[in-house]
Amino acid sequence: MRLAQPPATPADWQAAFELLFDTTATPVAILDERRCLVGLNAAAQRLLGPVVSAGEHAAHAVAAAERERSASDWLLLLREGRASGTRTLVRADSSEVQVSFVAVVEAVASGRRAVYAMTPAAGAPEEGLAAIAALTNREGQVVRLIAEGLDTAEIAASLHVSPNTVRSHVRNAMSKLSARTRAQLVAHALGRRGGEG
Repeated sequence: MRLAQPPATPADWQAAFELLFDTTATPVAILDERRCLVGLNAAAQRLLGPVVSAGEHAAHAVAAAERERSASDWLLLLREGRASGTRTLVRADSSEVQVSFVAVVEAVASGRRAVYAMTPAAGAPEEGLAAIAALTNREGQVVRLIAEGLDTAEIAASLHVSPNTVRSHVRNAMSKLSARTRAQLVAHALGRRGGEG
């Protein structure tokens, strides 16, 4: 029998995000509202090198031919809250790499942050990343609560919806991410491949 867990606090989410940011094999970049770099995880540093320093504008890492489109996409991301696509980035050694990305904007105490998950375009088709971006906000909430270990009834209580509504969100998210189990669903949504478990 599982004991009900108390709802996650903002500090719990911060700790969980920091652990994921530090340990995921998926390159992740975090930008502030001005489109300046807040951080690159180790995977992003391996992919790109030190192309942009903390506090520097992210446009410096975008290939010159794509900077105008990148600026338009940034405004769309701020307005819509999520985006996906491809981008050609310039590495520290001046070589270029095309990446597929999915990005979301989240509110934090000091403003908003844009979180970009990237992968070399040849390594993971854009459609897979777009599917993650296609999750609704509520589906994303349900997946995060599953990742915390909550069951259907606990999620329903936390979100003030019926268990059937939770099951519907889970089915929709699993369909969008081609996941066969809840463990795969969480793994795909967190950017891991294959979803062991």
